[in-house]
Amino acid sequence: MSGRKIKKVSIVFFAIILLTAFGLTQAMAASFTDITAAKYDWARPYIEKMNLLGVVKGMTETTYGPDNSVTREQLITMLVRLMGWESQATGKSLPSTFPKANSVAPWARGYVALAVEKGIVSGEDLENFRPADAATRSEVAVFAVKAIGLGQEAESRKTFNASLSFTDGYLIELKARPYIEIAVEKGIMKGFPDGSFKPNEKVTRAQIATVLHNVTKLAKANSNMVKGIVKNVDSTLLPSIDAKLDDGSSKTYIVNTYSTLIYKEDADGNLTSAQLKDIKPGDTVNIIASGNTAQYVEIAYGKQATVVEDENEDKDKDKDKDKLIKGIIRGVNISANVLTIENKDNDKYESYNIASDAKIRRDGTTSDIYKLMIGDTATVTVTDGKIVRIEAETATKEITGVITDITFAAKNPTITIEGENGRENDYELGKNVTIRKNNRSADISDLKIGDEVKLTLEYGVGTRVVATSTKQDISGTVKAVTLADINTITVVDDKGREHVIKITRDTEITKDRKQIDVTDIRPNYYVDIEAENDEAISIDVTVRNVKETIRGTVVNINEQVKVIVINIKNDDGTKSTQHVYYTSDTILYKENREVRISRIAEDDEVICIGGYEGGLFFADTIHDITISD
Repeated sequence: MSGRKIKKVSIVFFAIILLTAFGLTQAMAASFTDITAAKYDWARPYIEKMNLLGVVKGMTETTYGPDNSVTREQLITMLVRLMGWESQATGKSLPSTFPKANSVAPWARGYVALAVEKGIVSGEDLENFRPADAATRSEVAVFAVKAIGLGQEAESRKTFNASLSFTDGYLIELKARPYIEIAVEKGIMKGFPDGSFKPNEKVTRAQIATVLHNVTKLAKANSNMVKGIVKNVDSTLLPSIDAKLDDGSSKTYIVNTYSTLIYKEDADGNLTSAQLKDIKPGDTVNIIASGNTAQYVEIAYGKQATVVEDENEDKDKDKDKDKLIKGIIRGVNISANVLTIENKDNDKYESYNIASDAKIRRDGTTSDIYKLMIGDTATVTVTDGKIVRIEAETATKEITGVITDITFAAKNPTITIEGENGRENDYELGKNVTIRKNNRSADISDLKIGDEVKLTLEYGVGTRVVATSTKQDISGTVKAVTLADINTITVVDDKGREHVIKITRDTEITKDRKQIDVTDIRPNYYVDIEAENDEAISIDVTVRNVKETIRGTVVNINEQVKVIVINIKNDDGTKSTQHVYYTSDTILYKENREVRISRIAEDDEVICIGGYEGGLFFADTIHDITISD
């Protein structure tokens, strides 16, 4: 018999003695009489979990007070306990600058003091803490986001004037909006079925247990709960499960069928009651235990991992050299330096130790293990069974730039965005993408080329688009009118630049204060255009004696005669030569600056604006549009 099997039999035998001595019906968690089945089944798993973790406690030994409001000092205390900082809070005093320190209950002062130190309580919350006031949903979002270390990210979003899609989003204070956005994105909180968030509603003790449970998915903090992958489930000799923990060790946990609490997570993240038979090898589980006896087992939703039963074989397989793994981070054990990644190539959960000198980058910058988040996409390099490099990116990221193309060739629409660096990238929009344009709800059809956008991506797919139109005023001479499926006019402005503007059925066209049609616009008309991106909103037409425009390539310059000879490409594809005369009054431009004739060279492309006198063309302005090296 192997040493591992002997060890398990010993544990089982010892467990039988303990359970016989103390009885199989010994309660594993406090039994609160006011958590009735009819009303609080939805909250029971979370209250039991948080109670076993020592995060929440009863109002009395037998009552929880599920409908009682959570005070601000209670909320801070719960968050500090959840993050595993309780020992740091012991004996800590509030800073001398804390206003009305005596208003904080003596039992809460250490927790609040630590929260001040860690920046959870800051700004207006520090100036007017109001410890006994009931915490609102908005305040819960702010404190929770700060507790998990995303306060700076929330503050950075304020520059975008973040807005929410909730029906009562206007009730949310501007300073709280980015925190609520993050809380919703990370799954800490969500809105109500009617589409509202109810930011000012008081949070009950039943509700806060659910929020705290959601936080545990993002931050591995409270050491009373361990995470692992089930290797074996035994329901014969004595109910138990073997699990390989995040730190690489294996352990057997006795399951008391009478009192061990077992819950299973569904696709929406909700916990439902389960049994030992529902636990399968390969399941990822969270376990709260007393010694070797499991008090609470939570079966995580997701694909099962492949578990190698023989530990030596497991170690040998981990020693593949220079293995490159791409996937999603599913666990980060900071104390044991272990990372669990869902390998996208085989859909399996794989855990590896992180080398002490591992190079870690997140979102393109040097980072460390503390900043890695569950849900990050990552590429990890494994050498000799250890991670030596991690390239991680936040699951949720924001792209800003200008739309240069919109296509519908694929299953979902794709938009092309040009970033500040001038590079263009394509982004797929999700089926349920939320779109807002010019501070109003919009549809994909409302997006236009030229719109400035902020695109939110989740795992590379666009989930939210906030667009703003770019407006411009253009004045110049009509060079051409094109009537086709999309009508356009080509206008040469006063600086010689060409603009191709689309005319839609909504474009308002006027001439002499009367409405006209696009077919009434003629070349050489002078127009004033108000455009949104490349579409005309309105066109005001003026018939005036406009200047002629000649465009071509310089062949020769005779400064003595003051004439420029240029080659012109005719509409029929042929070429002809044109003499352009200039005088001391002619203004010459190159690269948007006034220059002398000596700056214009042969083979440069020029636009000459002027008129004919006695059969000769005299230029008022000459624009050299060739860019110098």
